Amino acid sequence: MVTAAVFKAPWGNTLIAITSLVGILLLAMVLFGLLTGPRSNPVWIISMVLLPLGILVTTAFLGVWGYRVDGQTLYVQRLGWQTAIALEHLQSVEQVPAAMKGSIKTWGNGGLFSFAGRFRNATLGPYEAYATDLTRTVVLTFPSRKIVLSPEEPERFVRTLSDPQNLI
Repeated sequence: MVTAAVFKAPWGNTLIAITSLVGILLLAMVLFGLLTGPRSNPVWIISMVLLPLGILVTTAFLGVWGYRVDGQTLYVQRLGWQTAIALEHLQSVEQVPAAMKGSIKTWGNGGLFSFAGRFRNATLGPYEAYATDLTRTVVLTFPSRKIVLSPEEPERFVRTLSDPQNLI
């Protein structure tokens, strides 16, 4: 019996590109805010320094850094904390490459350190995502919700969740 299995959450090319571009833009705003403008103006400091830094720090803490299956619970590992997902009512788990293709974000983060939140597409309908690589996605189906993840080894992840001995 496996008591815990850990899976990394590798970054795909899309996440690398979005995080790099937006990260550089936000850091450029901070530098611009510190080096120019009225530094004694609180509105300037808040909008040009604190807000961009706050976005970077917040999204890093909300990012997806890995997954851990421990008994009947899946933990989405974050920076310093984790999101627990009960697996008792899991109906199916399957590897669906590019499951998020054609998705619209309805609430959440669309690419700064992760793709996390609520999304919708024609294939899955509404779903939750905790993903970092859009090409190696796994879909978990529950009676009233679907969740998309992107573990480093999708096949091993599916085998782990599919074997009832692993979920004791």
